[in-house]
Amino acid sequence: MQLRTRRLLLREFIPSDVMTLSVYHAAPSYREHDALRADAETIVGQALLWSEEQPRRNYQLAIAESETSLAIGAIGLRGTDHALGEAEFGCELSPEYWGRGYAREAAVTLLGFGSRVLKLRRVTAICAIANVRVHHLLESLGFTREPDPNGSSAVQFTLAKSEAAEPGHGSQLPPRQ
Repeated sequence: MQLRTRRLLLREFIPSDVMTLSVYHAAPSYREHDALRADAETIVGQALLWSEEQPRRNYQLAIAESETSLAIGAIGLRGTDHALGEAEFGCELSPEYWGRGYAREAAVTLLGFGSRVLKLRRVTAICAIANVRVHHLLESLGFTREPDPNGSSAVQFTLAKSEAAEPGHGSQLPPRQ
């Protein structure tokens, strides 16, 4: 599976992506916000397994530059532990590419796919409390912050499809750019 944007290619992972992810996972600026501490080999290995699912409920894709196809991050919609029509969203990007709008571009594209093709009605996202950049990204995409009854070090956000909302307004899964 591949999804394209003006600057990016969202594609299935390949085994050689392990090295690319490992490099940016080791960066102190990345590790500061990596609450799960998942290693690159596990991420790519799981993504390769999910790419073979039938029917497919999980999409973990590499974010790559269109021109080079080099992986610069990962993005996913994971539905296994959720009701039909629901999924968990996640996105990570090499710190070298932060602040360029790539995460938003990739997120709008994958969430649009989730809405149109997967018919998702509800998407959640969990991130570290200190990761304010991701909080702003999620809120700009229409996610709302949920109260945390457990006082954990993570924050949950929810995006619910509303038929009454116009695309890009209110809490609706965004259309593809």
